[in-house]
Amino acid sequence: MSEPDNFILTLLREIRAEMKEGFERVDRKLVEHDLRFEGLDKKIESLKQAMHGESVLGRYASGV
Repeated sequence: MSEPDNFILTLLREIRAEMKEGFERVDRKLVEHDLRFEGLDKKIESLKQAMHGESVLGRYASGV
């Protein structure tokens, strides 16, 4: 009876290794996406600041 047990354990180890590899790939992708979103957030914030500055400058120039 030891052969089926060993076969099952072997299959389970292979499944575990494949799952671990898949989760590692997902984790790497999440880190990449987080970095990308951080960059986009910085760009959006700088655009907001630029638009706010232009609106203040426009009000100042028009005397409002």
